[in-house]
Amino acid sequence: MAIPGELVFLEYLAVIFMGVVFGSFASALIYRIPRDLPWFYYKKGGQTQACRSACPHCNHTLAVRDLIPVLSWAMLRGKCRHCHAKISIMYPLAELTCVAGFLAVYSGFGLAWPFLALYLLVPVLVALIFIDAEHYILPDELVMGVGLLGLLHWGLYWMMSFVNAGHVFDFVVIGGAGFGLFAWILGIVVGKVLKKEVLGFGDVKLFAAIGMWLGLAKLSYFAILSGALGIVFGLAWRLAGKGAAFPFGPALILAFFVLLFI
Repeated sequence: MAIPGELVFLEYLAVIFMGVVFGSFASALIYRIPRDLPWFYYKKGGQTQACRSACPHCNHTLAVRDLIPVLSWAMLRGKCRHCHAKISIMYPLAELTCVAGFLAVYSGFGLAWPFLALYLLVPVLVALIFIDAEHYILPDELVMGVGLLGLLHWGLYWMMSFVNAGHVFDFVVIGGAGFGLFAWILGIVVGKVLKKEVLGFGDVKLFAAIGMWLGLAKLSYFAILSGALGIVFGLAWRLAGKGAAFPFGPALILAFFVLLFI
């Protein structure tokens, strides 16, 4: 039976709403994690207090009207309402990227609850992309989140009897170990040939976390696609005047996201 157009429209609205909400969460992670700031709560005077969003320049606590994803930044023309300092375009870009990721997941998998982990994965990947692009790091807590969400994803599939326990083991354990070992050996071999570090240990750990999603059978596809995207991204990085060294995480994540749909 065909789904009424009105219902599809409402589902798209719901997905977009969730995308901007989780996009706002992703932008908070992008700012806080590299600066070792708490995500949600912190201790002060023996009491637990919620982390309030504040201007990074004047430290003024932001009101609700300053925190509307994308719209607040646009209406304020990228400036703080209080000190008028420039606010990074990273915030709306991260939010819009998260919306695009949610729409892609919805288009490919719908809103069925077994795909919950896919939606939760999007803000984690967005945060990893922006953090690596700015700071050249892949924080352990986010990489671990990718792996744990992979475990959740296949666990939900097993509970729904879409796959058996053996397949879950193959994807999560063998896939993670195989991807991680491949990246570690590749980094050593290519590093010796080029006489420089080509894969940081953060990249190796991200390989392993991605392997927990894709399974060992997709290793060759992932290696080829991420390598090709890495070359393109590296050339663009150099043409933009950012130097020869470039973050490889965004290429890994984009290749991973593409293969999720194949």
